[in-house]
Amino acid sequence: MYKRIKDYKNYLRKLEAYASKRPRLYNFNVYMLAVFGVIFVLGFFILFLGIIGALIFLSTKSHHINAGVIKLTIFLAIPLVVIIKSSFIKMGEPYGVEVKREEAPQLFEMIDDIRDQLKTPKISKVLIDYTYNASVSQIPRLGLLGFNKNYLVIGLPFLYCMSKEQLKSIIAHEMGHISKRHGFITTQIYILKNTWNNIVYFLEQENHVSSFVFRFFFDKFLPFFNSYSFILMRKHEYEADKLAAEVVGEKITGETFIYGSLYYRLYNDHFNNFSKIAKTERKPPQNPISSLSESLKKELSNQEIFEIINHQLKEEITYEDVHPSFKDRLDALNYKIDRDFKPVFNRTSIDLLGRDTRAICKKIDEYWLSFNKDYWNQLYKSAKVSEKEITTLENKENLTEDNLIDQGFHFLNIADRAKAMECFERVLKDNPNNYEVNFEYGLLLLSMEKDEGVKYLEKAGDVKYQCKLEALSHIYSYYKSKNDEENADYYYDKYTEFSRLYQQSEAERSQWQSTKLMQNDLPLKEIDMYVDHLKNYEDIEKAYLVKADVKYFSKYPCYYLAIELKCGLMNKINQDHETCQLRCNQILAEFRHLKEIVKAYDLFYFPMNYSPGGGKIKKIANSLIYENKHAKATKKIKR
Repeated sequence: MYKRIKDYKNYLRKLEAYASKRPRLYNFNVYMLAVFGVIFVLGFFILFLGIIGALIFLSTKSHHINAGVIKLTIFLAIPLVVIIKSSFIKMGEPYGVEVKREEAPQLFEMIDDIRDQLKTPKISKVLIDYTYNASVSQIPRLGLLGFNKNYLVIGLPFLYCMSKEQLKSIIAHEMGHISKRHGFITTQIYILKNTWNNIVYFLEQENHVSSFVFRFFFDKFLPFFNSYSFILMRKHEYEADKLAAEVVGEKITGETFIYGSLYYRLYNDHFNNFSKIAKTERKPPQNPISSLSESLKKELSNQEIFEIINHQLKEEITYEDVHPSFKDRLDALNYKIDRDFKPVFNRTSIDLLGRDTRAICKKIDEYWLSFNKDYWNQLYKSAKVSEKEITTLENKENLTEDNLIDQGFHFLNIADRAKAMECFERVLKDNPNNYEVNFEYGLLLLSMEKDEGVKYLEKAGDVKYQCKLEALSHIYSYYKSKNDEENADYYYDKYTEFSRLYQQSEAERSQWQSTKLMQNDLPLKEIDMYVDHLKNYEDIEKAYLVKADVKYFSKYPCYYLAIELKCGLMNKINQDHETCQLRCNQILAEFRHLKEIVKAYDLFYFPMNYSPGGGKIKKIANSLIYENKHAKATKKIKR
């Protein structure tokens, strides 16, 4: 829609001004855009249905049905099935431990009071989860037709740290969304977007010709719809803030934002500490979430409070998140922060859960552990491996470049940033073009808030284009965190433009059947290295290596390594290529992890068995690099 993020932001600002000046007309425009998108899909549905009906009618009248009519009917029926299938998206219920009225009567009294004041529909379920968040979800039973169930989800951390009035403000904000039917509108917008995307996705999966029409339309239409609906949802946030202020007052609503920012620092510190503990403790604590109650009681110094609030006030409005900036929300509530503001921490909301508080907290702890236990074990084992490797390398004389890189990564893994940087600096001194080290060293510098890291990340992307997208993303995020909008916008534009080229390059390189192929020009030493590895597999019959003539990023060559397996007789009789396919994928996955693979070019792998266009590769001069006339048939592989 816009090539530069600056132009897009200006466009959104104009929409915001328009929405503020003419709110009803703006809302009407959003609804009309949604209706237009629905009519487009519905029009195709009726058109195809009509043609199918006409074909059936004519065939019945002529008492003759030929194969062509049947094929055309099936061809036209595919989009109809896809549209119907995509229109009934089932949204999953949010996670949380359900709390019933008899278990937490005080909490439900608070919810009832808010419902009476805001005239909201009934809440079907109240759930408690472990996130630092609260939300209202409206889950439609019948897709676009509605018939919603309303879920209120409250994060346990809010119950630990907020006063009852502050929690009431948070719940009132969330329930304000369904009071003004924001939740329903947001849900319908979400369903529409997913429906449209699913239609294109399923049709493309079927290689149906109509997918091009839908893709062209939605590529043009969706950016406008997304822009208009984005501003509408941001308006909803302001309106929900005002409704919360009607329930508890502007002062408490404003203070809730401030306390939310202060407690969020403690919440983050709690979980950041977990990643350190995981590297020394074999098992995670059994109360990972309930132990937050102690972490959130920590007193912040006046300096820390000033820094957090000041950072929040400086934060610019973003066009990636529908929530307004901290400052804009306070200004909309006419709330002014006193220079001598001193928070009074009144953590009493947890009492609202009543006598079953411990049981609820225990269930949430168990849920967190079920999802994070394996990851914790991985961190612990990985740290132990790194400690062992570091000891081995420290006892070794004359470390090679690879040794220093490995050592640097192992130091990073045990959170010894200083020693990791020392290793990387030694590598860069002798080899300033090592993209891997440039990338990690740049990230380390940015984590220390040093702008110097940008040039290392850019260097990494220049040396190896595959990591440039991630490098630009990190640079953009870095400047965004510093509220440096000018540099953030510059790198966002670079990221967007490069992303477009990268996608085109990936599409070009992944479609070997349509790419012009030529004789490979790799040194014999490298080819021999591949051949030596191929010899480890007794069921590989032949292997071919060719070069692609690519348009995008041509200075980074692209090669294709294709293997052909010896398939058993039954595979050939039944034309069942699943066994060969699975075995090829298995071999090629191991190939990708070869340390010796040269990183100065792209090497794509694919199986030749049953691959259309395989003869194209065989015709390239010197493409056959390996042949085993005594290869054994591949055995059946279980998924």
